[in-house]
Amino acid sequence: MHQQEAQNQLPSTGERMVSQLINHSQASEDVYDHLHRYAKALGFVKGKDVLDIASGEGYGSNLLSKEANSVVGVDISKEAIDFAENKYKRPNLSFLVGSADNIPLPPASVDVVVSFETLEHHDKHDEMLAEIKRILRPGGVMIMSTPDIDVYKSKGETNHFHVKELNLIEFKQLVDRYFIHKKLFFQRYIQGSLIISEDNVNTFKEFQGDFNDIKSGIGIELPYYNLCVASDSPVDADYNSIFHNYKSSSSFDAGYIEYILRLEREDMMKSKTYKLGNAIASPFRVLRKLFK
Repeated sequence: MHQQEAQNQLPSTGERMVSQLINHSQASEDVYDHLHRYAKALGFVKGKDVLDIASGEGYGSNLLSKEANSVVGVDISKEAIDFAENKYKRPNLSFLVGSADNIPLPPASVDVVVSFETLEHHDKHDEMLAEIKRILRPGGVMIMSTPDIDVYKSKGETNHFHVKELNLIEFKQLVDRYFIHKKLFFQRYIQGSLIISEDNVNTFKEFQGDFNDIKSGIGIELPYYNLCVASDSPVDADYNSIFHNYKSSSSFDAGYIEYILRLEREDMMKSKTYKLGNAIASPFRVLRKLFK
């Protein structure tokens, strides 16, 4: 990696999402899950004052600032804040060091609070929600996501970076203690990130299978993330959506075609006809080399 490129990249901790991954040929599904959540949030921030809690590298705050009136990214890591301030420079974008349970903003100072994959990294959940309500203006909106511990357990997966994870019921109960209205969504990766609202999930049909068998079911099987849009005012956020990397589809198709052609070549070379023809042609190839 060139020195200049390294200076423009925040080191990955193994848990922090960093923007250089989006250009990496092996970008994981986590990249598109994160981008999809910010894409969802863009529909709520136009002309608004926004807080992005646990802003990390700053790419999400920067995306939001392209639609919002103002965006403040807050992160507990001074290294991340210093990096974000240096990389993302927009007149309506700023970054501050602070924690989720002690947000460095005055009361009633923002219209929208965005908090993606933050809740599970600490155990001060009520303190965090109380802080969010303190800084939100009347009728303000919170957009929050967190992984579903029940789904992760069912897959035998754990994350040592997580301190206190919630299942769907616990997440709902937490939000209900602080907000009058909410809309729940479920998210998972399916060659792209899918977000379906709780109200619509029973009208969504999912197919799985291969050339041997196809199965179907209503709803989303094992949604890894629960996402909530909450406010003391009615929330209009019913639309369902998918986020995918349009560039990857062509490369996937090309790779798949190359794979099929390779299999066909291998099958052809194993055939009796090919072996017989190769044996007959072999002496002529030797002579051709001799008289070149």
